[in-house]
Amino acid sequence: MNIGLFIILFTPITELLYKPLIVDEKPQKSEIIVILSSVDAFDTANGFPDFSTLARLQKGLQLYRGGYANKIICAGGSKLESTQKSYANIMKDALLSYGIPEKDILIQDDIEGDWNYYKNLLGMVSKYKNKYDFDNSIIVTSSQNTYRIKKLFLKQGIKATVVSAEKYALQPCNWHERFGLFRDVANEYWAVSLFYALGRI
Repeated sequence: MNIGLFIILFTPITELLYKPLIVDEKPQKSEIIVILSSVDAFDTANGFPDFSTLARLQKGLQLYRGGYANKIICAGGSKLESTQKSYANIMKDALLSYGIPEKDILIQDDIEGDWNYYKNLLGMVSKYKNKYDFDNSIIVTSSQNTYRIKKLFLKQGIKATVVSAEKYALQPCNWHERFGLFRDVANEYWAVSLFYALGRI
């Protein structure tokens, strides 16, 4: 166990495992920007996004203000335990506070639960397919999730552009952040394997 901890904390093994998971395509003029929520939010009276979701929102905001699309979908079906407010609505509130007009923000929170986000994404495509061409969309998520998200949409025949949010995780400041990065990377490899086994990618 000590050897394993030494490898995780003091060698570049985590960064080497992380890099194959990253898809970061060049954004192009699109019809819609889809920002995917992370798996957590702070359960306060109104709720506010965790750091990972804030990084995704920041990237989506940059793309919106850069003129890449004039509509944003916030996707997140999980809900706060205390208020039952969806993560998508929490994301929308954050974008409103940044000055994005409400008419330009849509939400997708039809299916609740962290483990049901796959179905939530398929529901989003079904819900908006007659309004937006998802082949001409930009999907924003954390860098370690981009490979799986890209493959997921390709499996559905959708050639969306997948853009990585800020790669802050690749520069951990201390040992517990490095260990957390290794955990996230290990979880993502497990998720990729599961999605392949289930035929989702």
